[in-house]
Amino acid sequence: MDWFTAFQNASNNMQTANAIRNQQALNQNRNNQRQIEEFERALASEDPATMNDYGLYLYESGNKETGLEYLTKAAIKGVANALASFTWFNLKTGDHEDAVTLYKACRVKLHIGDTAYQLANCDSNYWLNSLALGGSEKDAEKTWLINGAKTGHLESNFYPIVLAHKAGDIQKRDKLALNIKKNQWQEIKDSMLEEQMTSKGWFKKWCADSYQVIEILGH
Repeated sequence: MDWFTAFQNASNNMQTANAIRNQQALNQNRNNQRQIEEFERALASEDPATMNDYGLYLYESGNKETGLEYLTKAAIKGVANALASFTWFNLKTGDHEDAVTLYKACRVKLHIGDTAYQLANCDSNYWLNSLALGGSEKDAEKTWLINGAKTGHLESNFYPIVLAHKAGDIQKRDKLALNIKKNQWQEIKDSMLEEQMTSKGWFKKWCADSYQVIEILGH
């Protein structure tokens, strides 16, 4: 094959690749537009589940302020996942007062049909935000222990271990560590590493301390 033929083939291949990429981008834009239109139709009906989904979509797309507004509306209407997301996002950014305020306003409104695990997630996020504001470690531990035993919620089983370590109660720490299954240690370790890298302020330090506790325990 001479150089001119090779050049033509390469040029044709590049044009084909560009055409494929352009079509994929066009299809993605169409899908995004359809999704937005579906959201808009459902939002017009004041559907709380859609408000939650749309809030997450906006937040994860970079429109965080409006995303939090929709999550707030969904939480007020009783969607546990919306309250969990709102309190988690604000925990990571250090906006603890907003998280605590919404939790106190919405916790009793959450749907009866929500699972105990979903509710435990909301409670756990609340107590982390509360601790950041100087809240009671005793009350946080009590809630975590109850929810952890009842639901197996991993963070609820793990965070009392961190509190015991911070308090210097090694015997209690090691006893509580038995509540974590062998295959869960790597999951919580990876989570604490990731969160200390992507969070700010109080929670960043909490995750760093938690990661060190896991290493001290040999996991």
